[in-house]
Amino acid sequence: MRYLSLIALVAGVWASEPIGIDTLFGKEKGFKSTTTFALVGSSDYQYSLYPNTSAQRVSEQSKNVSLQQMLLYTVDSSLDVFAVGVGSYSKSEKDGEDFTSSSKFAFDSFWFGASYSTPSILDFVPQITLQAALIERQSLEKEDKNFYLRSFSGDVRLQSFSDPVVYALYVGGRYNHKRNFKESKLKLGDSLFVGMDISVLLSPKVSLDFELEQGYQAPSKVSGIKTSSSYLLPSLTVGATYSFNANTAIAISGSAAGSGAAPDSSFRISLWKKF
Repeated sequence: MRYLSLIALVAGVWASEPIGIDTLFGKEKGFKSTTTFALVGSSDYQYSLYPNTSAQRVSEQSKNVSLQQMLLYTVDSSLDVFAVGVGSYSKSEKDGEDFTSSSKFAFDSFWFGASYSTPSILDFVPQITLQAALIERQSLEKEDKNFYLRSFSGDVRLQSFSDPVVYALYVGGRYNHKRNFKESKLKLGDSLFVGMDISVLLSPKVSLDFELEQGYQAPSKVSGIKTSSSYLLPSLTVGATYSFNANTAIAISGSAAGSGAAPDSSFRISLWKKF
């Protein structure tokens, strides 16, 4: 039973998904909370980390701290609904004779979605997750504006367990609708991603966690004119999860880039709590 509790905790805090492998073993009704703090290393890109990494090239180096707060409610053993709020602190610096530096706190987005698990197929449990950004804050040419229902994301996961390994394969994508500003129209690049999560249970309290993901992001456009190339966003994430008890766990992970457009490095801490 202790192993099964840890399996649920590992799934709850893993960075790439709001819900996970605990659907294999039955879930109790009620609320779960996941708080994630993420630090992204300096680069010439600005990143959105939720629901998956997307990039926007900028003319200065950017450092970003992101805070994600998820509240999830388990309706029954096959259905979960969840809401996620994302905020950030960013600092931008431009080198040269006219060195400039600026920083700001910002509300980034608020997402709402649901996840449905089907009966097992060949020892795998399929899970479908769909979510939409109810509100997003977007900037273009020094204009900040709120947009509603302009981003949508979905993925399909195949989850399984072979003692002491929990693993999942997933594929998904994100669609970004056009955003109209006063003088321009912004079309952020849509994206596709595929990956694999693996957690090795070392003890009833500790697991080692690995994630390998390959993402592709289409070019972005402003008023129909392409403003970026397409990006490949591969990443390898390594971390560990510690279960304080059946209701509380903490996960720490770090990732390294596999291309020039992906974050140079990132560090995450997630706190999982079941009420």
